[in-house]
Amino acid sequence: MAEPITYGYAGGWANIISCAAFLVFSILAVCVTLAPVFSLEYQSGADAVVLATKRGRSQLVAAKIIAALLYATFYFVLCASVVMGFSVAFRGADGFDLSVPALGLSSPYPLTAGQAALISVGLMYVACLGFACLTLALSSRTRSTLAVFLVDVVLALFTGFIPAGGIGILE
Repeated sequence: MAEPITYGYAGGWANIISCAAFLVFSILAVCVTLAPVFSLEYQSGADAVVLATKRGRSQLVAAKIIAALLYATFYFVLCASVVMGFSVAFRGADGFDLSVPALGLSSPYPLTAGQAALISVGLMYVACLGFACLTLALSSRTRSTLAVFLVDVVLALFTGFIPAGGIGILE
């Protein structure tokens, strides 16, 4: 390290980094609610009527996708603000500018604790949008809402089993 490590308390930001994985539950909730967006129309036969209208194929589909992504964003922001709000409220906002190696010497990243917490939540938001897009794509191709949700759950939980290091078939 080019400069010495400054130690201090960054409990709130460290807790956000530790609890960012809990945002997977909000991703799964988004997947559950978005699974029937297109597949329910296929299942009920309404797609033949709705998609045959003048604006059915272009504007209706685009409006559903935009509404679904806005919903996913709103729901994720709500869940992330609860995680971050409780962490900062109960553990304090001190240490935002403390370097990450102060939290754990094995961390080589030149980030502050606050930046690392915001990046962790930001990466989970990107994953939420990715899963929302995957759910919408599967819903547009599958008649079964349950099949769409099962694929989402398997992918979300399977990625949690991939080891961070070592040798294994999942890696």
